[in-house]
Amino acid sequence: MFDPLWQSILLAFSLFSVGATIETDPSPYPGDSLDDIAVWVNKNNPEESLILATLKQSSLTPPKPVGILVYSLAGKQLQFLEGGSPNNIDIRYGYSHEGKQIPIIAVSHWWHNYVSLLTINPGTLKLVQLTTENTDTGMHQARGLCLYQDANRLYYFVTNSAGEVRQFMIRSDKQWSAEQVRHFKLDSNAEGCVVDDYYRTLYIAEDSSGIWKYDAQPDGDLIEKVISLSWLGPLRADLEGMTIYDSGDGKGYLMVSSQGNSRYAIFDRVSNKQLETFRIEANGEVDGTSKSDGIDVSSINYGPRFPSGFFIAHDDTNESPEGTPQSQNFKVVDWRLIQKQIDKIAGK
Repeated sequence: MFDPLWQSILLAFSLFSVGATIETDPSPYPGDSLDDIAVWVNKNNPEESLILATLKQSSLTPPKPVGILVYSLAGKQLQFLEGGSPNNIDIRYGYSHEGKQIPIIAVSHWWHNYVSLLTINPGTLKLVQLTTENTDTGMHQARGLCLYQDANRLYYFVTNSAGEVRQFMIRSDKQWSAEQVRHFKLDSNAEGCVVDDYYRTLYIAEDSSGIWKYDAQPDGDLIEKVISLSWLGPLRADLEGMTIYDSGDGKGYLMVSSQGNSRYAIFDRVSNKQLETFRIEANGEVDGTSKSDGIDVSSINYGPRFPSGFFIAHDDTNESPEGTPQSQNFKVVDWRLIQKQIDKIAGK
């Protein structure tokens, strides 16, 4: 039986690689322009689901408009919804509003320090604004955002560069609003977060320290550090995106983007034991990824191309198949390639 030190050393040298199946169209702007993604599942036709991505800034002079980019599962840009200074994005389904069940999409805005709410028009499959008045977070340099759904109560968490974490409950009585119900602080910069609704658990990535686990309920008192960064470990600062692969019945994986060494860590969803790390490498058709910000994953059957879902990651340094530099984009990996390696390591 290995002690924690040796387990950390073994994980540091344990690594597998996969290639991306497809990639999205490049960002319309050069430089560090993209950040996070969320997948909207079209339950009537999963193959026509959408990838929603934050276009956070333009390095051009004069600055160009930013907002939300919408892609097909083939990676083609379908829509650009201008507005704000979007950074992180998340989605939940089945929210009751005016007698209908609608998806809610929440977006944090890093410059404006507010959160906007959006949905998908079921007729046009277009992204539309729900809020005309966005909710101020009361924070400076708001960065991360993640949603939490408990029955028909819907919350969002916002993090910032000072380590602040604030939880808001969304209301939609006569108009959309959000009420702060919780506020706490980590010691340093935090951005990435994700909530496991099944276990009512919030995970937060403190960029240069490690991963924290909290009760997602406003009155919850669970606080636990799941992993600490160290020079021997497999992860490097900055920790960024977080997402959960849902295998059903509470099983699956917590996944984290390790921006400092361009890797992705896989943790058991139940025990939080780290299982493996991997990277996305060039496969001759699509280049690999580096220094990923946002990540997302889905376990839905999207048809022949992605029957077990897919993993998607931001790519900081994008290249064409010929090696020509291009603007940033997102890479999509068939989940079966990742699961095959997890099963191989587990001896299945």
